Amino acid sequence: MTSQTPLVDNSTDFCHSHEGHQLAMTPHLLPYYHPSLRQWAIISALGLLLLFCFTYIFSTLRFRKALFDGNRKEVPVVPYWVPGLFHAFALWDPADFAFRLNKTFGSKTPLQVKAGWLRFFLLSNPEHVKALFRRSRETTNTVTVAFTLRNLVDLPRETVSLYLSDNSGAGLKPRKDSDIPPERRITFLVSHNLHMFLSFRHLDGISKRYSGMLSHRIDSIDVGNEWVSWPNLSDFLQRTTLVPEIEALFGLKLLELTPGFIDDLLIFTRHVPDFLRLRPRWLNLPAHRARKRLIQHVMRWHEYAQTHVDFTEISDEDPDWEPFWGSKLMRVRQEYELKTGAMDSVARACEDVGLIWASTTNVQNSVFWLLFEALRDPNLKARLMNEASECRIINTVDGTITFDMKKLASQPLLQSTYAEVLRFYTIPQNSLIMTYSRAMALDAEAWTRAGRTPRMPLEEFDTERFLVHPGWKGPGGYSKAEPMNTEEVGNSRFSTDGLQGLWVPYGGGDHMCPGRHLAKQQMLVTFALLISEFDMEILADSVAADMVKPDMRFAPFGSLPPATKVGFRIRKKK
Repeated sequence: MTSQTPLVDNSTDFCHSHEGHQLAMTPHLLPYYHPSLRQWAIISALGLLLLFCFTYIFSTLRFRKALFDGNRKEVPVVPYWVPGLFHAFALWDPADFAFRLNKTFGSKTPLQVKAGWLRFFLLSNPEHVKALFRRSRETTNTVTVAFTLRNLVDLPRETVSLYLSDNSGAGLKPRKDSDIPPERRITFLVSHNLHMFLSFRHLDGISKRYSGMLSHRIDSIDVGNEWVSWPNLSDFLQRTTLVPEIEALFGLKLLELTPGFIDDLLIFTRHVPDFLRLRPRWLNLPAHRARKRLIQHVMRWHEYAQTHVDFTEISDEDPDWEPFWGSKLMRVRQEYELKTGAMDSVARACEDVGLIWASTTNVQNSVFWLLFEALRDPNLKARLMNEASECRIINTVDGTITFDMKKLASQPLLQSTYAEVLRFYTIPQNSLIMTYSRAMALDAEAWTRAGRTPRMPLEEFDTERFLVHPGWKGPGGYSKAEPMNTEEVGNSRFSTDGLQGLWVPYGGGDHMCPGRHLAKQQMLVTFALLISEFDMEILADSVAADMVKPDMRFAPFGSLPPATKVGFRIRKKK
């Protein structure tokens, strides 16, 4: 029988040498290298490139026409490359995108950016921001809240729909065009009860509980009279403050029942940007597992607390705090959430995971920057210690230290440093109307118009930025650009007068952060207790202080953690 020559010699590899390596191409791969396919791929790539270029040119022309149209009724859409997706890729890093837009186009005109069907309006002019705050009752943040709760804490879709369908607003009276029943006005219920139980007569009790619990926590830190080095100041502060923060608001039983809660919360916190950037689950498994455990921890706590204190029976005579539920706020939340008819036990646990994260992370980050700025400037540290010592109260029975909270929160330099930390290291959470506070915080002309001519460049940290001379009469009144002398600093006072639209760490209007007063007191008392109990120094061989920058991945979520570890050493005061 005559043998036929095979079309392809299987005994031979099709190989090409490339830098010493053999790249084998087996016969079944040959069709993919057919010239017609290569030609098709090139044509497709060129077609996409042309589409993107024409899209950018067309959107740029339309943007410039709208920008200079004095009678425009639509906010100009920033030029984009990809039709349909618009600015979705740029919004992956919203802080950097907003900064570039402000640098390119300035702040005089609001700008519109889009990601698919979502539209965002960027405001960086203080006058526009003030107008927005004045009309805050006409705006809503339900879309942003629903998106955050769904993707950050895995809130069930049925409950997300509850938020999206609520068009009644956050005010005491529902909007005229709304037919939402009172028990389903979730936006109002959340906002109203947070404002009620985190301020007014409840604020003093929460602050005192936190201060006392933090004092005991500090006493338990294994540090003696000899210097001890720690590799990470931010981690030290988290481990020090998390327990008293949680126990002061959520009671004692949550952490008693769930020993792994703190570790899971820290894992979850590190991955918050990944959740809200919709990073695939398979690329973010440790964070998803930690979040699932957190929800299970909270469900277990809810079930246990309900067997001891019934949240459906709340009276005015009930204590503001007890060890099972913590603050009365937690029982009130359980009650109104259940009455909506859209929150089962899982949904209520998801809601509380979000509240626990929001009520702890911003204070920790702000305390870090306050302490960091004090440790890198011995003169500032000494001055802040003097102000804190004036408010210190020593218990003659057990020797524990507490502070007069009202006096502490009214000390001029402490308040000014606190305000500068929030100006310099915080970008507030916002709704679909984004107020880019970084641009406003660095707008020297606007600060001058407000009667607050910068003594130091706004790009630098100035602990006295919010102090005014004794004779200062507000915007348009007495102003002085030169640094104050020692006598003037001693007689100065803290003021944010005239800075609405320039200093907005907590937002404004009806959407202002309800926990801002509690956060301020917790931040200041944490700083005061730490510098009263310990000597602390940044390690000389740690990262250079000038190189420590905030982690801008967290820009949409409030205060910013440091992007690098900061080593320090610590010892008990003698």
